[in-house]
Amino acid sequence: MMQPSKAGAAQGFEYEPPESPADATADATVEAFLDGSLTILRGGQPRRHLNATNRQDPSTVDRMLAERQPLLENVVEAHSSI
Repeated sequence: MMQPSKAGAAQGFEYEPPESPADATADATVEAFLDGSLTILRGGQPRRHLNATNRQDPSTVDRMLAERQPLLENVVEAHSSI
């Protein structure tokens, strides 16, 4: 069972409720198939932006994550999954 972390929008994470993640993933897969996309990213606009930046300028993402590491460690310290 997963215990949620405190990471949220302020830390760049968009939470997908567990009620129907399979449906949301299936919908995204069909949408990608129909529009010819080769990549399916879950996690909302922040995740898409982070991925795009990482492709164009990975050192920017490295710096950003290094600067935010103490905050991220704090908000996920109680997170666990089995």
